Amino acid sequence: MKNSKYILITPVKNEEGTIDQVIDSVIAQDIIPTLWIIVNDGSTDNSQKIIEEKIKNKKWIILINKEINKVYNWLGYSKVIIEGINYCKMNDLFKKLSISYIGILDSDITIPKDYFKDLIFILEKDPLIGAIAGGVYVKINDNWVLENDFKTPVGGARLYNYDIFEETDYFPNTPSPDRMSDIKICEKGYKTISVNKIKAFQHRKSFGKGNSWHDILKGHFMNGKGRYIVSFSFLHVFLISIKTSFTRSPYILSGLYFFLGYLSGFFTNTERIYDKIIINHSRNFWKRIFPKNL
Repeated sequence: MKNSKYILITPVKNEEGTIDQVIDSVIAQDIIPTLWIIVNDGSTDNSQKIIEEKIKNKKWIILINKEINKVYNWLGYSKVIIEGINYCKMNDLFKKLSISYIGILDSDITIPKDYFKDLIFILEKDPLIGAIAGGVYVKINDNWVLENDFKTPVGGARLYNYDIFEETDYFPNTPSPDRMSDIKICEKGYKTISVNKIKAFQHRKSFGKGNSWHDILKGHFMNGKGRYIVSFSFLHVFLISIKTSFTRSPYILSGLYFFLGYLSGFFTNTERIYDKIIINHSRNFWKRIFPKNL
């Protein structure tokens, strides 16, 4: 492959149960990262000790130990990723590497040895793809099952075209930063894709993907509130709520809780984030529903 150099960033907070497996899976990659930044966000378990032992004599792996979030909030995840990105941007070694791609791998996801090689192969063939990921599979009754059949790439095991990543102002400091990143990429005229046949294995379910109705509805509520925080328009969210009611379980309640989450942001006077590209995306949703050539 001509352009196979990539940086990887992994956020860690109290992941002693999985981080050793994650490190093993990256070390075993057919194409290992040129630089791997592991950001340990003040773990209070054995995560730091495990990482330090696993990465001995591996100069291409750098561990940053820094408490960034005492307790995770809306921006907790994005802050940790941004810490890793800022380290790269300020590092003299990074400036000499001629990186083509930058990836994010969560500390509870393991990947087969050809994972990043397969993603890079697709990115090399299509320079208009800004972000790509494989499908995320979770274990249910001893079987690995696709968690969600999304057309957009999942956030926890994705790879970016670095030039496009830089053009779209790197990683957004917002709720649902992976989705907001996708929006900014697409608004610039590029593409994001998910390839489910390329598998990543997540060792616990995503937030809001628990088995109980309480977990599921809480996830919809929080997603709706997140849309308020990033300044989605009222009408756009209302239409998303209707769509969610008929496409996501539990039906009807899913959309209702999504919309209530949005309204809760309004009634509690939650501080909002104003990003011009994201706001334009929300305001221009009619143009996507009724394109000019219809």
